[in-house]
Amino acid sequence: MKRTVLLVVSIVMAVALAINGTIAYLTDTDSDVNVMTLGNVQIEQIEQERDDAGVVNTPFTQDKPLYPAYYEDGETDLDKITGEIDKYVSVENTGASDAYVRTVFAFEGTEIGDIIHLIKNETEWKWETLNTPITIGGVDYTILVATYPEALAAGDTTPYSLMNLYMDKKAGNDDVAAYGNTYDVLVQSQAVQTENMPENPSEALDAAFGKVADNVADWFDGVSPVSYVSDISELQEALAKGGTVKLTDDITVTQEDLQEIVGRDDGMTTVFNVAGKSVTLDLNGKNINVEGDTDAVFFATDGKLDIVGAGDIITDCECYMVWARGDEGTDVEVNIYGGNFVAEHDPSDSAECAVLLYADATNYGDGTTPPHSHINVYGGTYSNAIVTGQSVLNVKNHGAGEITLYGGSFKNFDPATDVSADDKKWVKPADGYNTEKIGDWYAVGEGEVPVVEVNDQATLKAALQAGKDVELQAGEYTFPSSDIPAGTTITCAPGTVFNGNSSLNIKGSTVEGATFSNENGNTVGGTINGTFKDCVFTGDNALRYCYAGETVVFENCVFDGDLYGAHFDGGSNDVIFKDCTFSGFNTFGSALTKLTLDGCTFVANGKSDYNGVNLWGNSDVIDCTFIFDGSCYYEWVDACGNNKTLNFTNCVVNDGTNTMPLDSSIVGDYGSNNTINFY
Repeated sequence: MKRTVLLVVSIVMAVALAINGTIAYLTDTDSDVNVMTLGNVQIEQIEQERDDAGVVNTPFTQDKPLYPAYYEDGETDLDKITGEIDKYVSVENTGASDAYVRTVFAFEGTEIGDIIHLIKNETEWKWETLNTPITIGGVDYTILVATYPEALAAGDTTPYSLMNLYMDKKAGNDDVAAYGNTYDVLVQSQAVQTENMPENPSEALDAAFGKVADNVADWFDGVSPVSYVSDISELQEALAKGGTVKLTDDITVTQEDLQEIVGRDDGMTTVFNVAGKSVTLDLNGKNINVEGDTDAVFFATDGKLDIVGAGDIITDCECYMVWARGDEGTDVEVNIYGGNFVAEHDPSDSAECAVLLYADATNYGDGTTPPHSHINVYGGTYSNAIVTGQSVLNVKNHGAGEITLYGGSFKNFDPATDVSADDKKWVKPADGYNTEKIGDWYAVGEGEVPVVEVNDQATLKAALQAGKDVELQAGEYTFPSSDIPAGTTITCAPGTVFNGNSSLNIKGSTVEGATFSNENGNTVGGTINGTFKDCVFTGDNALRYCYAGETVVFENCVFDGDLYGAHFDGGSNDVIFKDCTFSGFNTFGSALTKLTLDGCTFVANGKSDYNGVNLWGNSDVIDCTFIFDGSCYYEWVDACGNNKTLNFTNCVVNDGTNTMPLDSSIVGDYGSNNTINFY
């Protein structure tokens, strides 16, 4: 964070522009510089001013007086304003990866533009002002965000975002007194690598750091909400620091890596350690694969470790995958909400058996004292090549630790009955929770186990046939060919892909977060009655030959077809698209009772000559954007049916440069007796 302090004296503001820090990704230990880093991205926030010749090449200096400026009313030319303060802010990408960049400014007070004015670069930066002031350290600030609208290449520097600020010439003592003795301006810059992130810079930065409005107070207080890690050492350092840790790449730990890890004082070698900190590890769809010999993959000796998100944790050696070791006065708690825990060692060699979850204490219990190590399982899947009571869930000697189950799925292992006899008092489903066999898996849940975590095709089929809601782990699957029962929900982790021909025979069901990929002329279609949320349809024909069995709803979905985007051929029911994005050729048949397109965008993807939509039936098109920029040979919105009513409300078309209302000059009527309304 860089802080600008303006000292207030009567009608004159004496400015001490005290700049002392930057934020990029991870919080630096230097109190003057806060840096949040992701992958190989590094940035430097640059603050400059003009020299006597008017050239911007001088590092910013402090202690400048800020007087009410002199200028003619309405003047915006910097050369004609006397009394402004230089503050030229830019960002240099000093790392090895291209990055998206934004700079967040906090100006003391609840407004900008009345007493304090800014001269900023609105041509090369996208600016946003938060509607509501934010309280930071008990002081109200107005927040402005400048987002660089394109990727910043490694080694490049952005244009200036902010250039100057000045006080209004009408400022009086009462205006100045409102700020107290000082006026602060806080500045932080953030950057995120472009690889594997959304193509929109604002969306990528929000995905990496969270929305500005929700987090800016923490950022300016020096709190880094997330540590992003991509290799062994980064993960080790982040766990030692505490807080939320998010994987950005798969991590493989080889035998060579393990030899470089310094052993513990007790002679053990443990890869990832949590001691005295509260840590949330978000697998984020990434995997951790331990290929060498070690005592433990995750070793928690004090504090708390939460494991969330989808991703594989795999080992092929004799070790404890998650080991909680407490002691009297140093209880440890591990909560597992997600992840796919797999021990792949040779099942014929029981001496090399891994243990998936293990809870013990330094001083073993005698069966009468409370356990000091607590592992709570709320989700995740667990499979071990050797299935014995103590190879899946294990506590050490008479209640030194306990494992309580509130969820999760276990392959060929029933945690209600297959636990070692010595451990059953301390390893069991929570009160009121049970297990249910689904295919090769035993799912833990409350009552009749309504939700099953799934990571293979057979279990997906078995769970749906049993009428269970499914939480599907990342991987490649084939969409079930049989009807999915009414009321069932399939929730997919990031990286879940249904490949090939798919007949979406859902009957009042919901699918969330799936990607449907259908290359080589395959199609995704069928008779649909249900809801798709946050899904992606891609391939030769993204969604084609569909029929509305009953009302069909798509929310926040993407249809990115080489030829067809979305195609409903029939079905006398309603079809609703809300906040969806289409490319390619989209057509909706006349048999539909009504088509609703609400908040949708139609955009060329450059894969075919076609970009547009044919509306054959009654249609309500609301708040939609049609991007017709000439990148496709055919770009259109056409009414093609007969005796139909089409209502276009607050829709626009963008030609790549200008945005204009959608009207009859763009919408073609190729049917007969249609009523077309524009609102």
